Amino acid sequence: MEKPFSAYRGDGPYAFVCYAHDDSAIVYPELQYLRGRGVNVWYDEGIPAGSNWRAHIGGVLDGATQVLFYVSQASVSSDHCNREINYALDEGKHIVPVLLDDTPLPADLKMGLSRVQMIHRRELSADAYQRALAQALTASTTSGIEAGSVQTTQTGAQAPAGRRKWMAIAVALIVVGAFAVYKLGQGPGRPEDQSTIKPAELTTTPADKSSIAVLPFVNMSSDPEQEYFSDGISEELLNLLAKNPELKVISRSSAFTFKGKDIDIPTVAERLGVAHVLEGAVRKSGNTVRITAQLIDAETDTHLWSETYDRQLTDIFAIQDEIAGEVVEALNLTLFGTPATKREPNLDAYALYLQGRHLKNTPTPENLEQAEAMLKQALNLDPNYADAWIELADVYGTMRNFGIMARDEARRLNHEALERARGIDPENADIYGQLAFEAIVEDRDLTSAVRQLQRGLALDPTNLNLIQAAAGLALNLGRLSDAASLAEYHTARDPLCAFCFALRGLIYMLQGRPDDAAAAYETYGLVGGDDPGGNAARALVLLLQGKHEASLAMWTRVTPGHLFRVYGETITYYSMGREAEFATRFRELKDQFGGDYPTMVARVYAWMGDVDTAFEWLDRYTPGQPQLGPVIVNHFEFLSVEFQPLHDDPRWHAHLQRLGVAPEQLAAIEFDISPPK
Repeated sequence: MEKPFSAYRGDGPYAFVCYAHDDSAIVYPELQYLRGRGVNVWYDEGIPAGSNWRAHIGGVLDGATQVLFYVSQASVSSDHCNREINYALDEGKHIVPVLLDDTPLPADLKMGLSRVQMIHRRELSADAYQRALAQALTASTTSGIEAGSVQTTQTGAQAPAGRRKWMAIAVALIVVGAFAVYKLGQGPGRPEDQSTIKPAELTTTPADKSSIAVLPFVNMSSDPEQEYFSDGISEELLNLLAKNPELKVISRSSAFTFKGKDIDIPTVAERLGVAHVLEGAVRKSGNTVRITAQLIDAETDTHLWSETYDRQLTDIFAIQDEIAGEVVEALNLTLFGTPATKREPNLDAYALYLQGRHLKNTPTPENLEQAEAMLKQALNLDPNYADAWIELADVYGTMRNFGIMARDEARRLNHEALERARGIDPENADIYGQLAFEAIVEDRDLTSAVRQLQRGLALDPTNLNLIQAAAGLALNLGRLSDAASLAEYHTARDPLCAFCFALRGLIYMLQGRPDDAAAAYETYGLVGGDDPGGNAARALVLLLQGKHEASLAMWTRVTPGHLFRVYGETITYYSMGREAEFATRFRELKDQFGGDYPTMVARVYAWMGDVDTAFEWLDRYTPGQPQLGPVIVNHFEFLSVEFQPLHDDPRWHAHLQRLGVAPEQLAAIEFDISPPK
């Protein structure tokens, strides 16, 4: 079958495609679909005639961001495919397996892919399959930023879906709001500085003696599918310890970065900035469970305490409380202020809850549908299981964000689930975090969002999801000092969260702290940040510092033709005086994006000093347009410094009032949230 297009040969991220030629009739149309979605695809069309096949394939695999593996009888029997996939596994590449038929995987491939989420082509509808495939690939091989659905990816452990919701709020601000700071004491005509930012050092300070990280417990069961259970034990222990006000507990997303990695405990502790590490293993067989836990002093790499528990599953909640209590006792701390233990749910419901949460935290259309089904089963067994209602509400919100469920339907089901949870357990802080998110996304009611977050943080002052939400909300309100202190508290307890450092960088830029902003973005890169939204912000930092060539190079890491790249290159070319290239990019911005995103065009005119034309484009925007993400849509103008030439014009204040973000309107919203002491 004739190959449909040329393989990708550019410098951007791309997916390497491993497939058997017998499957070309299926594979080629899908590659065309992915290419149309902006995914850069390399497949064997790209092998030059007469080249050394192995050497060429090895080089292409080395440069690939992901490997798309079409699994079939033909491909698993192919020597070429086996060599390619085994090489990719050895090199630690991210593999996206698509099962075309029911062919069992050979033992070596099954072991190598045991931790990878499979996409079952035959089990999904055509639409659901295309969504799953595009979602799996666009995160790393395209910009990953789409209007109305801002997403982020992070190297290492994936943040839970509920956490990603709050990340989406501030990502919209990072990518859009960071455009604001270019003219802070600098104009487009600032002389070019060809130097580049030198990598920042990750600062190390002595770890707090009452600090601890809970590493993911190892699943020692014979069934790898029981991993959800061992992960769940780790998360429940982390949550119990985090409720102790005397402990500094590192977040799940940072701790789970080390899952499956052979790294010694002192190194883990140094990277996380903790004095102690809790690790363990879980072996589940039928109705019995063995949990081994050990508390390690990171400085001496010695055991402070260890214990093995052989119990019936009916004792699982008591075991969790017992382990948490003995850890606290070993650290010579007290348990004052610890909330009363929650009611113990039905054991079968608890297992379904853990499975549903595990699937939700790795969201694909298929996983979300399975998570919904499992959580509903849990609630059928135990209708008063508040945590299951909260997770179900989060599933509906995530389905909405992924476009799997209609917005109105998702909103109704989310609200019903949260109200059920609140009726059962009104003291559960996570309920109010979700209510705050809905107030922002659906109602655009910042006053209500503040009220919900204050209620949640009064119940659980150290809840990092709520702390992160409060930082993003403070930024929306222009309370930059509050936003900075909340973001700093968060990164101290989530030190490997690349996104969190990007958020700090934005806040510092808006505060006029360019050195601190540069250091934060460099730390973002050092801890693995490489998503398109973060790279766009990094490009803007370079532009702010007058490093135009370096900024232009960074923009190439955003997908060609994407809105943010076109905008960024437009203002950069203008600042460099490259008139012909500026004119081409600006025409592209207006022709392709001006209808949906008029404020982006207005920014360019303001940048150029063309005040009247900037207002003409601002007047084309109406509140409610799906501009750039879920947060007050594109109402970030009050911090957008590129609009400074408009500020003395009376039309500017009228524009802000129309959007509800005039200074006096925002000042009227009381915001009294600060980090725990």
